[in-house]
Amino acid sequence: MNNEKDAKKSPKAWRNGLIIAVVVMVGSLIGSLLIGSGDKSETVKEAIKDAVLHESGKVSLFGIKEVNPALISAFTVTILLLIFAALIRIFVIPKFRYVPGKFQLLLETWVGLFDNLAKTNSPHRNGFLGAYVFAAGSYIFVSTVFELFGWQVVNTNGESMALPAPLSDINAAIALGCLSYLIILSGGIA
Repeated sequence: MNNEKDAKKSPKAWRNGLIIAVVVMVGSLIGSLLIGSGDKSETVKEAIKDAVLHESGKVSLFGIKEVNPALISAFTVTILLLIFAALIRIFVIPKFRYVPGKFQLLLETWVGLFDNLAKTNSPHRNGFLGAYVFAAGSYIFVSTVFELFGWQVVNTNGESMALPAPLSDINAAIALGCLSYLIILSGGIA
């Protein structure tokens, strides 16, 4: 009897959810049309070039030198990951049990994902490859999530800007790509 009531409520719940979603989308469309676009101070070409090369939006590194804001992001993400890893190693790993809890299960799944990736792609010599893929994948994931927080800094022009993802800098992306290629190549040679 309860299943019949749940089955009858289900289409109504879907319909209500759909109505709410449509109202939110229409409201967003109307709001964006009413607000309009702001003054365009630079072309799209200039904005994309600055987003990749960061020639004009530099940030001061402790007053020593003007650097790319992606470098500040890279330092921040690296420090956060190292602190998080140290805290996990000191406080969490010693308390691991044979039957995992939620956080232990999350960690084991995350490590197992990259370990299985390395084992399926390099079945004979995958120890270092698994560790590298885990480190690179975790860094890419955390740096992408880091950008979503939109931490603000003041650039050398005195304007506020959000820190980009560390790999948004073309030099960082090329460096990670070359490092990955060399590790794969050295694993193939070995």
